[in-house]
Amino acid sequence: MLVVSLIVLLAAYVSVGRMLMSNLQTHQDTVLRALNARVPFVIEAARVSGEWRSFTPVVVLSELRLSVADGSQPPLQLDAGRIGIDVLNSLRTRSLQMTRLMLDGLSLDGTITDAGQLRIRGLDSAGQTGDWLREFLTNTEYLALHNAQLELALPGGAVRNLDLSLRLSRDGSDRSLQASLASPDGMRVRLLGRGVGDLFQPELLTGDLYLDVTGAQLSRVQAMFPASARRVRADGLLDMQLWLAWNRGEPVLEARLEARQLQLVAGRAAQDTRIWRVPLDRVSLDARLLERGNRWTLYASAVELERQGVTAVNPQILHAHAATLIFARRPSPGARSRRNRSTAPVNTTTAMTVSISKGNHSE
Repeated sequence: MLVVSLIVLLAAYVSVGRMLMSNLQTHQDTVLRALNARVPFVIEAARVSGEWRSFTPVVVLSELRLSVADGSQPPLQLDAGRIGIDVLNSLRTRSLQMTRLMLDGLSLDGTITDAGQLRIRGLDSAGQTGDWLREFLTNTEYLALHNAQLELALPGGAVRNLDLSLRLSRDGSDRSLQASLASPDGMRVRLLGRGVGDLFQPELLTGDLYLDVTGAQLSRVQAMFPASARRVRADGLLDMQLWLAWNRGEPVLEARLEARQLQLVAGRAAQDTRIWRVPLDRVSLDARLLERGNRWTLYASAVELERQGVTAVNPQILHAHAATLIFARRPSPGARSRRNRSTAPVNTTTAMTVSISKGNHSE
C-alpha cells in the first residue's frame, strides 16, 4: 500500500510540475524577480518558458542579458540559458535554489594585459559577485557552456576569435571537468579533469588533469604572453600533451611535446648581425617535472632533433643543475604508467650549469 501511495504521489508531482512549467511564460515578470533576488547581477530575458527534465523543472531564458547592478560594465549576451531548480531545497529554504545552469551562445570579450593577466569584460567584478560565483561553482551540480565565443585582445594589439565549450559536474565531492577551445587557424585544445575536494582550496584537493593541444602555431601562442616572455621568437606547429597529478598541493607534471618546422630566432631585428637562428624540421621529447622542497627537478628523455633528413637521438640528452631547476636522465616512457601525470609552474633560475651527454646519431 505504501509503495502504491508513493507512486501516485510521484505521478501527481510530475503531472503538476509539467503543467506549471508549460504555463511559465505567463509569469515571466515573477520568475525574473525571483531569479534576480538570488544573484548579485541583473538578469534580463526577451522570453521565459519552462521545461521538465526527468524530475527537475528547468527555466528557459531566451535572448538573455547579464549585467552588474551599477552598470559599470557592459552586459554579457547569450542566445539562451537554462536553469535547473532544486525543488526540495527551494521548499526547505522558501527561496529559489538553482542546481543546474546551461548557457548557449555566450559571447565574451577578453583582454590579456601586458603583465600577462586575463580579463573578461563583464566578469571583472569582485566582492559580492566574486563571492556568489565561488559559492555557485562550489555547490552547483552541473554547469555547461555551449557554442560560446571568446574574442581575445592580445598584448601586441592582435585579436583572436576562439570557440569555447565547457562542462563542469559534481557528484558529492567528486568533480569532473571537460572543456575545449578551437581557433580558425586549426588549433584545438581539449581539457579533461577529475578530482575530489574543494576547487578553491588546493591544499585539500586531489585529482588529475589532462591537456591535449594540436595544430598550435607557436608564433600565435607566443603572442598571448607578455613581451618579457618573447625575447626568443618561436614559429612552427606544436602538438603537446600534458598530464597533471595534484595531491593536496603537491604537483607532478608529465608532458609529451612535438614541434614541426620549428624556427627559433633571437636578436633585436632581422638585420641585426648578432641575431641567431635555429631551424629544425622536427623536435620531440618527453618530460617530467617534480617538486621536492623548494627545488624543481625536470627529467627529459626520448629527445629527437631532425633537420634535412638527419635525426639526432639522445635518450639522456642534457643535465642542467641550478638552485631551482635540475635536468637529469629518467626512465623511458614505456617503463612508467601514464595514469598519474600532472603540472606545476617553474621558478626562475638565475644560474645554471649545463652538460650534454653523448647520444646516438642516425640518418
